[in-house]
Amino acid sequence: MRISGSESWFQCHLQRDFLRINIGILELYAYSMVFFDYEYSMENVSFGFIHTIGENHHI
Repeated sequence: MRISGSESWFQCHLQRDFLRINIGILELYAYSMVFFDYEYSMENVSFGFIHTIGENHHI
């Protein structure tokens, strides 16, 4: 019975660490949106993607 109790304690800590990691990822994403012009970078990415697709189809 003691083992199951420690297991639930371990799971609680695992879930809390996982939540902290997710929040960290969201914070990084928010910071990247602040530091870089998000719309501009997305336009460049989509334009580059369409450009490479076009090149591949021409070949």
